[in-house]
Amino acid sequence: MKQLLKLFQETVSLIKEYFWSKNVVAFSKEDFIEKLDYVDKAFELFTEIMKFRSILKPCVTKLYKFCSFTLLPSLKSEFIFIFYVSLLGMETFGENGLGHFLLFMKVQYCKEILRFLCSPEVLRELKSEWIHVYDESFVDTFLIKPLVKWKPVFIAFQKSLESEQSTPDHKKITEVQPFRLTQPRPRSILIPDIIPKMQKMRDPPLSTYNQPPEISLLLMEKNKNHEQTEKLKIQSDRLKPKCAEIIYGDAKTKNNQNEYNFKNDSSDNIENTRNNKSMMNPSVKLESQRISSNKRNYLSVLNKTAVVNTNAVSILREWKLYSDREKEQRQKLCELESGAFTNAAYNSWKQEEEMKIKLNQLKKMERNRLNVMISHEASSTAKFDLCCKRKIAANKLRNEKRAKLLEFLNEKKLQQDKMNKVAKEVASSHENAKIAKKKLMEEKKKSASEILKESKQLLDEAAIKAEEEKKIKKELISQIQAEELSAIMTKSRNVKQIDLTNTPGHGLLNEMSIIELRERLNQLKINKQRELEEKRDAIINDKEQKTKVLLELLTRIGKHRSVKTVAATRKMVNNGDE
Repeated sequence: MKQLLKLFQETVSLIKEYFWSKNVVAFSKEDFIEKLDYVDKAFELFTEIMKFRSILKPCVTKLYKFCSFTLLPSLKSEFIFIFYVSLLGMETFGENGLGHFLLFMKVQYCKEILRFLCSPEVLRELKSEWIHVYDESFVDTFLIKPLVKWKPVFIAFQKSLESEQSTPDHKKITEVQPFRLTQPRPRSILIPDIIPKMQKMRDPPLSTYNQPPEISLLLMEKNKNHEQTEKLKIQSDRLKPKCAEIIYGDAKTKNNQNEYNFKNDSSDNIENTRNNKSMMNPSVKLESQRISSNKRNYLSVLNKTAVVNTNAVSILREWKLYSDREKEQRQKLCELESGAFTNAAYNSWKQEEEMKIKLNQLKKMERNRLNVMISHEASSTAKFDLCCKRKIAANKLRNEKRAKLLEFLNEKKLQQDKMNKVAKEVASSHENAKIAKKKLMEEKKKSASEILKESKQLLDEAAIKAEEEKKIKKELISQIQAEELSAIMTKSRNVKQIDLTNTPGHGLLNEMSIIELRERLNQLKINKQRELEEKRDAIINDKEQKTKVLLELLTRIGKHRSVKTVAATRKMVNNGDE
């Protein structure tokens, strides 16, 4: 199977390159040594296909006209190979070979080729074209007789392909079943009984829902502790330890005075700090004036708030940010209340562990690099050995192929001499065929002229009959139209008067008069308008509630921002004083 597939592919590739070229160049087997694996068989097949080029080309052109769907032009070379096998290569390949070659193509194309070969009309057309090139005796003996001989095989292949494709598409037909007009089954779940009415239970006491007093006391203590921790935190943020500051000579007095001012102003506002600074030395006063001017400029910049178009989503995001910050501050304060400790020892241990991990990683990287270098060297040596072995094997194969090619070319020369002799005999037979063609053409012209005369007479008779039938039809149509007009005129005189208040009286449900129907339609319209107004009011109320919520969030965000600005100004003042 694999050998046949390679042979099919290689011969098709040769046909694509050389078969369709107008100027056929003389080629030898040495041109295809680099391309082909199975050189001998593929070259033999290709040379035979090129011999019978004038037979195979009309087959392909007729197939493209005969096919029910459009075929791709790139498949012409494959069709030529299969036509050669079915017309001239059945004795060499047989039924199995043709079956394998058909499997290499799609099922649709195989069906069309087999249908083309089995149709008698196609055989007649092909015979008429082949006679132009070859003698009639040669066409009958070498082309048409083998087709007739192998025709049952083609029909069997066609039936097998149709059966294979039709079996998987077969679907089950739904069988019609009659209705079961029997009594229904009893219920699987029975109808529940009526629940009996019981006396009303006594209400539980109010003490069950009230909160115990111990919880409120605990909350009060917790709030007090929280306030104390906040005050201590504010003092610790303002006051710095003495060890953190570097003091030089004359600056000791200034630092001592600043510490004194911070201790006194832990609970006062920013304005009181200005009054205390007036008690300092003149050198310190100049610095305090400079700091106060910077502070005023900073506050003026903060007061100039930029106009920003806020959105509902942006407001909610900002509120979420502030709420998360509040939670973090509360957690920190709770940890301080419970006696939290510093994590300096843990950080030092963590740094040592990270350094150890980094050193281990560097060692592993160096090991991997050395292993990769060793593997590269081993692979390069192995590749060099393989290349040497392959070169030796390739030289041996080339020598063997050259010897086989020389033998094959000698055999081909002998065959070509024989074929030249046969071609000369065929050329002499062509001249006789041309004389016979001329006689046939003259006889065909005579028969065609006689047929044209008979067809004209028949057409004239048919036209006369058609005119007579048209006249009869026109008379019948005019009679029918006159009867219809008379019937319409009689009906138009008998006009009925309609009462809009009366019901039709057919005995149906929901019967009503036309006036009642109009009133009901008006009521339906009014009801629809009411529903629309109610929906509109509901939507407006929802929007108002959303705007209220957003305004509340904006006020809270404004408070948070004001607190942040105050804290920033205090930090600026503290940094300037230092």
